[in-house]
Amino acid sequence: MTAVVLAFVAGALLLQLQGELPPLVWLFALPVCLALGAWLRALRLPAAFVVGFLWAAGCAQPRVADRLAPGLEGRDLQVTGVVSGLPAAGERSLRFDFEPESGPPGVKLPRRLRLAWYASAPAAPVPEAHPGERWRFTLRLRRPHGQVNPYGFDYEAWLLERGIGATGYVREFPPPERLGARDGGLDRIERAREAVRERFLRVLGATPAAGILAA
Repeated sequence: MTAVVLAFVAGALLLQLQGELPPLVWLFALPVCLALGAWLRALRLPAAFVVGFLWAAGCAQPRVADRLAPGLEGRDLQVTGVVSGLPAAGERSLRFDFEPESGPPGVKLPRRLRLAWYASAPAAPVPEAHPGERWRFTLRLRRPHGQVNPYGFDYEAWLLERGIGATGYVREFPPPERLGARDGGLDRIERAREAVRERFLRVLGATPAAGILAA
C-alpha cells in the first residue's frame, strides 16, 4: 500500500514540473487507470502513478481557467463583492481576499481576488475592512505574477494554491462604498478570529509576543 501511495505522489509531483497542463481529454483515462489498478495487481504502481498525474492536472485545470482575462488587465473595473478571510494591515495598506459578486456587464471575473487598499496619503490612517463586509470597489487588476528566482518564495504558486485568479488594488475614486455584510457561517468564524487577534494586539501592544499569539 505504501508503494502505491508513493507512486501516486510521484505522479502528482511530475505534473508540477510540466511547462503546461495536459489537455482535458486525458482526464477520461482516469477511470480506466483506476479500473486497471484494481483489476491487475501488476499494474497497481504504474496505474497509481498515472492517476496521481491526472488527479493533479484535474485539480489545476479549473484554477488556471479561473484567472483574469488578459484584456482586463490595467482597466478600471467597478466590482461588488465580499471581504473573505482576515485582512492584514501594513504600514500604509490593507491586504485582503475578495470574492466578487458582480462586475461590469459581460465581464467574467475570477472567483477570488487578492487586493491591496492603500492609505490616501502618507499620514492618513490605513483603510479598514472586516470579514464578511460587502463593498463596492473600483479595482485595477492583473493576472497572477511571481518571481522565478531559484529557491525563492513562489508567489504565483501560493496564489494558485489559494484559488486566487487576479491581484490588484483599490482605486481612490470613485470612493469605495460599504454596502452591508454577509452573515454566513465562515464569515462568523472569521469575525471571531479577528476579535481574538485584535484583543491580543490591544492588550499586548507592540511586542513580539503579540504577533506570535495572533499568528
